[in-house]
Amino acid sequence: CRRVVACDINRLHVEMAHHNAVVYQVDSRVEFFCADFLTPPVHTDTHPLPDGIFLSPPWGGPGYTQKKTYDLNSLLPISGFDLLAKARRISKNVALYLPRNVDPSQLVELAKGETCEVEL
Repeated sequence: CRRVVACDINRLHVEMAHHNAVVYQVDSRVEFFCADFLTPPVHTDTHPLPDGIFLSPPWGGPGYTQKKTYDLNSLLPISGFDLLAKARRISKNVALYLPRNVDPSQLVELAKGETCEVEL
């Protein structure tokens, strides 16, 4: 990547990501924002939309491990389906970090005929 935009709602997480970028000497290619992904994306003529998006949404706490399968509709404040749809309006290249026990049929539904890769 030539440029990465890092956005997290938690300022401490943004600071930790910045620290890691410094350690790996890529901080000159990363812009950090403390913001909510669900708000309008940060872009202008000098800050174009990103080529790809990596999302690691909250799964609702440790209780997700108690479920046989994790339902993507459990994500809050919006479902995994709505989250992916919002991300795809910004870039067709989207990676979602999800629990291992996510419902496999929902992963198929998420793909909706798009070329995708699933890694478990």
